[in-house]
Amino acid sequence: MRFSEMLSATFTNGLAIFFYLLFHSIYDIRVKGLSNYKPSPSTIITINHKRDLDVPIVGSILQIQKLFFNNKLRLYYIARDDLFHPGFLTSHFPIFGITGRLIHKINLTPIMRALRAYPMGHITRNRIGYLVREMAQIDDKLQLNNVFKPSGLVTLSNLLGGKELSELAGVSVSNFLDYRYSVLFQKTTDVNILRDEWLKPIRRKTLDQIKKQLTLFTNILNKGDICLLAPEGGLSTDGRFWPVRSGLYRLVSNTIRDVKILPINTTYDFMTQGRMQIYINIGKEMTGLKQWDKTKLEKQVQMNLTSLTTVTMGQIGSSAIIGLLGEKHRSFKESELFNIISTKMKEINARGIHVDKRLLFKKSLNWRYRDFLKFCIKRKIIIPEPNESSFQISTKVENNPNGRFNENPVGYSANELRSIFQF
Repeated sequence: MRFSEMLSATFTNGLAIFFYLLFHSIYDIRVKGLSNYKPSPSTIITINHKRDLDVPIVGSILQIQKLFFNNKLRLYYIARDDLFHPGFLTSHFPIFGITGRLIHKINLTPIMRALRAYPMGHITRNRIGYLVREMAQIDDKLQLNNVFKPSGLVTLSNLLGGKELSELAGVSVSNFLDYRYSVLFQKTTDVNILRDEWLKPIRRKTLDQIKKQLTLFTNILNKGDICLLAPEGGLSTDGRFWPVRSGLYRLVSNTIRDVKILPINTTYDFMTQGRMQIYINIGKEMTGLKQWDKTKLEKQVQMNLTSLTTVTMGQIGSSAIIGLLGEKHRSFKESELFNIISTKMKEINARGIHVDKRLLFKKSLNWRYRDFLKFCIKRKIIIPEPNESSFQISTKVENNPNGRFNENPVGYSANELRSIFQF
């Protein structure tokens, strides 16, 4: 092994140990099916994407358990492309003041490359930061009024709290990538906010980049190494499993080796007052992929990943609350909701689905139910009525049924449970 490879392996293993110890000290992580990870040459590991924690948690476990002393196989990460751009940290996390300005200049590319992570773009990508960065690579002196349509400038102005259009129009694309505008980088928009003359060049440039990126990962698989990716192409913002991106099929079909897919599902039991449990279920390898067409491959991957979801109290309880709202019941008794959950739990367990084992026993089910109620009360999802054993469902649950997990955990968790039964 060359010195540079040894240095890279040492860094990767060291970071894997760090993340493994860190996450296991913060969360209660339960791994099931680790024996299904051989690891086999030319394997694509597919994971559902619920949190930014998914990749470091799963990656550190796989690295330590199977690849720590393996010099023959390498685990590569297929990552979102904006991770490799300066300003990612401040556009993705709320970092303010002088600290934010300093961190904004950090480029994670050297660290990502040391971890064997490489970017993958998307044809339908429509983040504002991505569009402006692509324009800056064409000509960084272009002003925003030369890049965006007038209606597009109005969109940017509104997102910035009503910033003067005249001032915004004269900002160059290179200056727009400064810290003061980083709040916009992760905002999604329609690519048609660009002027018509830039639509084709941006699309052509993106297609060329994706072609080169796919070639890189195809070569990695052809060498027999392993790739890890999230086939949804991004974080699930509402708890559902999003459609599989076409890049997965292109990877499988472009390789000359017999590629295998290993599905891994991560479920976060976050609707709790205590320590969050994280369930990682590793499925069986999917083989014979070359015989499948695009539709079958994507459907099978989606089915395998969703079937590995662990059913939690948060999901069942949220589904029960949504069900009550559907029946126009805006209030409920503590015993009423518990009976609904108990019935649902028996039905789910009879179907052989992965379940939090605490829900299988009456005593621990009751404890977990009360903990769930406390979480809902604290987040003002339910409001105690004068009668202590009765609760009213907050209107924000009904008004925002598909919000993010931190905005409307009930809608998010109910969607998670619904995804398991969609096939």
